[in-house]
Amino acid sequence: MGTRCWSSLMPELIDRIGGCLLDTADLDCYMALRAVCHNWRGATADPKNTLHTRFRPHHWVMLDYSSHGEHIRLLVNTVSGRYHGRDMPLLCKYYIISITIDGLLVLMAKIPPHAVCVLNPFTGHMVHFVARMRPNVLAAAVSDSSPPRLVLYCHDTRKLYMGGPNSVSFISWILRKVVSSWNLLEKFWSSSSLGIMWRSSRWMAWVETCWCA
Repeated sequence: MGTRCWSSLMPELIDRIGGCLLDTADLDCYMALRAVCHNWRGATADPKNTLHTRFRPHHWVMLDYSSHGEHIRLLVNTVSGRYHGRDMPLLCKYYIISITIDGLLVLMAKIPPHAVCVLNPFTGHMVHFVARMRPNVLAAAVSDSSPPRLVLYCHDTRKLYMGGPNSVSFISWILRKVVSSWNLLEKFWSSSSLGIMWRSSRWMAWVETCWCA
């Protein structure tokens, strides 16, 4: 009886609650709400086919080692302290190249031609890119534009590379005026024993602001 009462709540109310969760960047709670029952999923927007900013994670980082299994990764929210151990069997086919400051995963297929994609670990939505992955990627960012653009920073060339889903290759820039800043970024990165992305969050936020606008 209790379950039936919860599932019969007005769709408008469920949608309002879901909207409040998204407004506070609680995407994990939003996905948990949608998982309660069929009626609640029907009352809320499905984020599985979009990378819209409303359905993007915020302030999430991933520890760079398996927590309880080969495909399980621990996601930690740097603001609230919440954490999730997520089973991602998809990782048996992809390498994790980088993690953006908001928690999106930049992946590269293990088999040729080593396709590049961006994965939202909470919704399961993937954006595929035609361009081949650059070597020696230190950090990455994904724009808020539609379609999204992927920005890579490679420490061997000290350049930014950007491309869209249909770009043949990632276009590069030479950062002449901010070489010292990127040297500092590399020091932050190398000094992190866990390789957690919040070490470079200020710098990648700058990338997203200046190069992805």
